[in-house]
Amino acid sequence: MGKAKIVLAGSDPSFLDNAAHALRGLRVESWSTSVRTVDEAVNACKDINADVLICDLSSNGSDFFAIIDGSNGSDLDSQLIVLSDGFDRDLATKSFDNGVAYYADRSRPPDELFPLLVDKVESLVITRRQKREAEMTEYRLQTLIEVAEKRKAPFHELTHFVLERMVEITGSKIGYIATVDQEEGMMNMFAWSQAGMNQCKTLDKPIFYRLAETGLWGEPVRQGRPIVLNDYGNETELQKGTPKGHVTMNRFMAIPIYHDDKVVATCGVANKEYDYTDRDVRHLSLMMNNLGDMYDLANKDITLHEAEKRYEGILRNIPVAVAVLDAEGVLVDANDLFMNIDGGTLRRNMSLDSDEGIISEMWELFKECRERRAKVTSLVEHSDGQNRNTYWRATVSPVWDNRYRFNGSMLVMDDITNEQESMKILERTAHQLRTVEQITHHDIMNQIQVLRGYIEIMMDAGVPENTVKMLSRMEHSIRTITDQMRFSRTYQTLGVQKPLWLDLDEEVRRAVSGKHSIIMDIDLDAVQVYADISLNKVFFNLFENSIRHGGDVTRVEIVRDHQDDGSLLIIYADDGKGVPEGKKEDIFNKGVGSNTGLGMFLIREILSMTDISIREVGEEGRGVRFEMRFPAGNHRIRP
Repeated sequence: MGKAKIVLAGSDPSFLDNAAHALRGLRVESWSTSVRTVDEAVNACKDINADVLICDLSSNGSDFFAIIDGSNGSDLDSQLIVLSDGFDRDLATKSFDNGVAYYADRSRPPDELFPLLVDKVESLVITRRQKREAEMTEYRLQTLIEVAEKRKAPFHELTHFVLERMVEITGSKIGYIATVDQEEGMMNMFAWSQAGMNQCKTLDKPIFYRLAETGLWGEPVRQGRPIVLNDYGNETELQKGTPKGHVTMNRFMAIPIYHDDKVVATCGVANKEYDYTDRDVRHLSLMMNNLGDMYDLANKDITLHEAEKRYEGILRNIPVAVAVLDAEGVLVDANDLFMNIDGGTLRRNMSLDSDEGIISEMWELFKECRERRAKVTSLVEHSDGQNRNTYWRATVSPVWDNRYRFNGSMLVMDDITNEQESMKILERTAHQLRTVEQITHHDIMNQIQVLRGYIEIMMDAGVPENTVKMLSRMEHSIRTITDQMRFSRTYQTLGVQKPLWLDLDEEVRRAVSGKHSIIMDIDLDAVQVYADISLNKVFFNLFENSIRHGGDVTRVEIVRDHQDDGSLLIIYADDGKGVPEGKKEDIFNKGVGSNTGLGMFLIREILSMTDISIREVGEEGRGVRFEMRFPAGNHRIRP
């Protein structure tokens, strides 16, 4: 039996301490905590799933009447003991009417009161554990019935159902099932309980391990018997070989699963609150060996015939070249497109182990897939014999048998010759456009500088007032052209390069650095975002917008706000005049604004490259407030 969990509640610290000390005399181990209020008592009982709640109603403990009359904590599963200072018949009657397990007068001498409490608590704990064990036994029987009813379910579905039930029945937190191929010496972590899947940090599931390299997880297979370890913290020789990032464990139990006198799988559970016992081993063995008896049934699924028919139809009609290879790389089946991929030289039952042409490249991809036990994709170039190269996107995927052993591969060859040739034309065209743009941009900017120089000379030379106005308009037009040229250069680079993980704080500070009197309040430390490399221009333009259109802006705030849905809000706010209610969306349209009308448009375009949204939600007269929402997966804390 595990430790008894006891909550002591009342307002007399001295009495609670004495009671806690006395309860250490329980024949079962105990764990207790003392609380002073009703809410603390209720929360403590729920948090630790307490066996017994002892309420001392003496002194100022009258608030605990709320527990007795059901107005607070009526859904507690803990059994209740009530103490009062002096025997109160009415209180005793009310207590028993409301399901209190025991009522006592705490004014008795300690050497009389505390032994009574110890005996009663121990009795209540044993009774509660027996009741829960009876309920669990009934639950186990019900699970066996449900397993029998699911015998025709797919093996994968049945396995996960049984695993989740066994985690519950044994009182564990996590569990797994690994299939075993003793001929190849491999273990496949085939099924994790949902809680285990959430906690485990290993990168890929299912995961293959060499049986000889596993430690404790492989012992049930090697020894052919259950393994129980109730003190996992003390490392043993058997604990080697657990994967990097695996779940932290404190107690562990695993058994072998037999079929036809061979170990075909192993099941393990871990992190039970109390020690694993022989009863746990029996229940786990009964359930999992029953699963082993269904092993052959899983291979005779009633949908097998329909699946074969679907496979045949797909293989013959799919518009790409497809082949099926066995574990040795022999061509088992293929459609006509694949058979003619090398001028009709391929035939069924031939091995792809060849040193010639495209077949040799297929063979290398197959060997890589077999070695890595994972899908492999590559671009394959092949001459068709008529001075024309063809290009294929080749994908080789592993195929597993019913015991999760490598059983061959599926080879898919997609002709992307036209796509590759079009890509080359696009790349050449893009190069030509970039060259023209660079030359044009350079020449125009040079001519702009010349025009500015002439305007300055004329201004310095002294000209009539009406001429000064015309020159000022010319200067304004030149600034507009310059801004548009800069915009075009920035816009044409959007999305050209792959987005990167950027340090947001660094990008912001680089964008807003310079000589200005505005107070900057930035709180973005350690945040990285996945965004276009032009992200700093977003904050540069927002800051320029504050300076140009915000009026007397004295403060800018840029902060983060993590959302419950996993997204991240980055908020840019100032204390300027803000945006009128009817123009909050219009400001992002091209050409809207008192300058070029391109700054806010560019901001939304840059953010949209990686699905980041932006909106203005400020109050006119109190400053702007731009909210940029980075989706879950597009942000992280700096590694």
